[in-house]
Amino acid sequence: MTYGQVESPWPVPGSILVTEGKAFFAAGRQSFADGGILVFAVDPRSGKTDWVQRLDSIPQKGYYTSSALEFDNFDLLMQTGDGVAMSRWVFDRDTGKMSIDPWKAFVRVNTGNGSAMVPQGSWSYAPRNQTRTKTFSPKRPLVVYRDNVLFGCLENKQAIYRRDFDLEGGEQFNSKWITGWAGSEGSRKNGLAWRSQRLSEKATWTSELVGSKKTNPTVNAMALASNYLYLADSDGKLQAVSPENGRVVQQQQVGTPVWDGLAIAGKRVYMAMQNGRLTCLGNRKRSSK
Repeated sequence: MTYGQVESPWPVPGSILVTEGKAFFAAGRQSFADGGILVFAVDPRSGKTDWVQRLDSIPQKGYYTSSALEFDNFDLLMQTGDGVAMSRWVFDRDTGKMSIDPWKAFVRVNTGNGSAMVPQGSWSYAPRNQTRTKTFSPKRPLVVYRDNVLFGCLENKQAIYRRDFDLEGGEQFNSKWITGWAGSEGSRKNGLAWRSQRLSEKATWTSELVGSKKTNPTVNAMALASNYLYLADSDGKLQAVSPENGRVVQQQQVGTPVWDGLAIAGKRVYMAMQNGRLTCLGNRKRSSK
């Protein structure tokens, strides 16, 4: 049962990835439930199956290793190198051979002109499991990225940062994450506990743009345009921020968006609101009459 309705044991949640002449999708929700997760590669024209892999295990074998921190049992598929990745599993695009690095919490992403190291699972909303960590919050901080630049929120979701990478030039970045014990200890001692902290260690700038004693708002949505970084907070304020220095250029009250409910297309800003409405901001198209 899902949302009160009967569901297939192997639904196809998320999206279909088409790359290099093949379509990839995953069916199922959890590797330990109903026979696991099936990952398919098919011909997009004929639907003929090229290969299928069953995922019915997890790499964690000991409770105290805690490599499951920020680990997703199911995730949207994405292309990485010669493979297709789902969470920390990677499937060879040609053969389906499966491999996994259980400690890898960041993935290298190149959107066309340089690479950035992005936290795994930033594009989905899987539940977090570090409830014993002092500074825990149920939702992961948002990130947006283009080429070798990443913008993200710190764990409090009130400060944002810009991180520039030079991976093509030889910069080394540690993608291995810490144990649950280390994260819990770091949280109590103001040390390393969250991936946003590692990313922001070498930030170009950091700016606290939201927050007040009365309402304590947080960044609920973030989107990157060509000239501005847009932020919408839980108090209903939309800010256009300079990507170069993190300063607010424009701001206005528009209403409270749903989590990650901000998109940009056709030189307009679209917001999915908590009241069920879709708001479009931008210049009205003039009539030809």
